[in-house]
Amino acid sequence: MYNIRRSLFIVSLILTIFLTTAIGQNKSLIPENWNWEPLFTIPNLSCQVAIDGNLEKNEWEYATEVGNFIDEKTSMQAIQSGKFLLGYREQDLHLGFVCERPKGSGTPKIQFNEPGWSSTPLWIKDDNLEVWLAPFVEGVTMSGMMSPRYALAANAAGAYSHDMTGWDRTEIPRELEYVSNVKGELWQGEMRFPWNMVSKMSVTQNKRPPSEGVQWKGSFFFQQRTPFHALIGTQHTLEAFPTLVFSEKPIGFEVSSVELVGDRQARFSAGVRNGSKETVDYELHYDIFI
Repeated sequence: MYNIRRSLFIVSLILTIFLTTAIGQNKSLIPENWNWEPLFTIPNLSCQVAIDGNLEKNEWEYATEVGNFIDEKTSMQAIQSGKFLLGYREQDLHLGFVCERPKGSGTPKIQFNEPGWSSTPLWIKDDNLEVWLAPFVEGVTMSGMMSPRYALAANAAGAYSHDMTGWDRTEIPRELEYVSNVKGELWQGEMRFPWNMVSKMSVTQNKRPPSEGVQWKGSFFFQQRTPFHALIGTQHTLEAFPTLVFSEKPIGFEVSSVELVGDRQARFSAGVRNGSKETVDYELHYDIFI
């Protein structure tokens, strides 16, 4: 049972509903120079997370939960469901995920079966989860991928390769923890990104570990190769890096992407989970373009 109270978090969502201008037309109403950058509050998890791929409820109970993926090709909800779970413990970022593969597609494509660091880069080779992180928000741009960055590609076998600004790929510290769990067409897993690894990025920006009010840039999505190529994640385009705001209180939220429910109708849902003993304020900011 969740302890629901008015809770301290701000989540900025721009829910874009692509509706035709008239019946039979295919034109979408997209604002000029549209740039949606989601904002996710990352709560301090109240329980230690065992990185075993099992997503135990007591470990992730107060995590921020982002459900229903967005397909970058259409900027609409992807055909398969899933979620990301976000939280932190001490100075380490934790990420859990569940991805339901398209029905009939079978298990994710795996060329590299050995768990742990892969000497062969995995980018765009397997069905991968990709994570991009910058422990600051200043001067983060798109140049092929996030720049500067710590970037990771991880497959369903538990293999991963990573890249970090200022480092040779083969010399990047490997304190990362990652365990994958595949059951038929369901792929889930857990990751821990230690601060003493991410902090070694060679940049001019001021790097700050997770603590109350600290902001990072981060992006997490699936680079799906089978049964068809798709980029599915929390943002409509890779250039729109979400902002991650850390909070010391175990307060999280959950949100779905836009779901079309009828002719020119759409809906989304958001819920709050408060693991603290305090009654505190929360705000929900959103814009709807129709």
